[in-house]
Amino acid sequence: MEKRWPKIGGGQRRSIADAVATATAALLTADRGQPDPKLLRRTVYAWTCNMTRRETLQPPDAVAAAMAWLEANTMQVSALADQALLDAVLERMAAKLDGTPCRRQHDRTAAVSAFQRPGTGRR
Repeated sequence: MEKRWPKIGGGQRRSIADAVATATAALLTADRGQPDPKLLRRTVYAWTCNMTRRETLQPPDAVAAAMAWLEANTMQVSALADQALLDAVLERMAAKLDGTPCRRQHDRTAAVSAFQRPGTGRR
C-alpha cells in the first residue's frame, strides 16, 4: 500500500483507508482487552492509513494503545489467501457499521476494489 500511496489521489486514498478500516474489523483474532470499535476504526483510518500523520505526529495515548492492540490481535494480510476468510471480509465490507447493507453501488465498489489485485480486476 505504501508504494502505491504517493501515486494515487486523495479521494482514492480515503476510499482505500475506509475499506482497510472496515476489513480490519473482520480480521481481529481476539476480543479480550479490545478497545472501543469506533476507536479502532478511527485509528486504522486516520493513523495507520495516513503516512504523513504517522511519520510526523505522535499519536494520542489512546490511539497508540489501539495500534499496539491491533498489531497483537489482527491476522496477517496473507491470511486473505483463504477464500472463506476473504469472502467473510468482503461480506463485512458490503455492510455499514451497524450491519445493514450498503445501499449505494459506489460504497460496495470502493470496498471491493481495495482488495483486488492491481490491474486484474480480480481478488
